[in-house]
Formats: sequence, C-alpha cells, structure tokens
Amino acid sequence: MRTVILLPGALLLLLVTSPEAIACTCGDPLDPEPAFDSSDAVFEATVQAVRVAGTEREVDLIVTRSWKGVQTRSVVVWTFASEALCGYPFQIGVAYLVYAADTSGRGGESRWSTSVCRRTRPMTEAAEDLAFLSGRTIVDVDGESWGVVKARF
Repeated sequence: MRTVILLPGALLLLLVTSPEAIACTCGDPLDPEPAFDSSDAVFEATVQAVRVAGTEREVDLIVTRSWKGVQTRSVVVWTFASEALCGYPFQIGVAYLVYAADTSGRGGESRWSTSVCRRTRPMTEAAEDLAFLSGRTIVDVDGESWGVVKARF
C-alpha cells in the first residue's frame, strides 16, 4: 500500500523537475507604444553572427537606425539559447526591429538582451511598429545623426 502512495508522488516530482516541463510563457503581447516605453533600446539591425554560449545566444548585429538606447553601428544582443526559455530565434542575414533591455546592472557597459516576450520581430513583420516610430527622432549612431526619418514599408 505504501508503494501505491509513493508512486504518484514520485511521478509528480519527475514532472515538476523535468526540463521538458519548462516552457516559455509571455503575458499579453504589447502594442508598439508600451513596448517602446518599457524597452531600454529600440533599433533596426541585421544579424551578422549567432553563437551559443552556455544557455545563451550571443548575437552580433549591425545597426541601421536606432530610436532609443543604442548609439553604435555594431551591437551584441543576448537571448536564451532555447526557445522553450523564451530565447529569440535570430537568423543570420535577416534584419530585425529589436526591443531590448539593458541587463548590465549598475554602471558598466550596456548588456542588451531580448526574448520572444518582447516585441522584437523581423523587419518584414514590423509595419505597425514602423508606423508608430514614424516621425520619431532617430538617435545618433557613431556620431552620424539621421534626424527624423519617415517609416519605410
């Protein structure tokens, strides 16, 4: 009889601690304005390289334009290596509109990160975002000022 009682408990413990039980869950998707407001950086960039470093992906990007946060032509963004943990599946050569958080902590150089729970998306799917960003000032990137740029569709 004790075996019958312990067996369900052991199975429950396996289900709770199993890596397969971990899944990415995001809240309701944000519209462009709240996504912009809650991000430390918003920029358009093309992926140059993707490397897996432990549980994370390190993504090298070349910035085309920036609306917030990023002021350099090249930037590194981190995301989880697993999509099950909300890692963003960046692809080399694809242009993205990236919404990122600065996860560097106090002081030091920015450490940008994103996930599938942020509004990061390929530029081919960013029409609503570009409409919101249209008319907003583009920040200087490596000393080059673009001023106000209208959205391109």
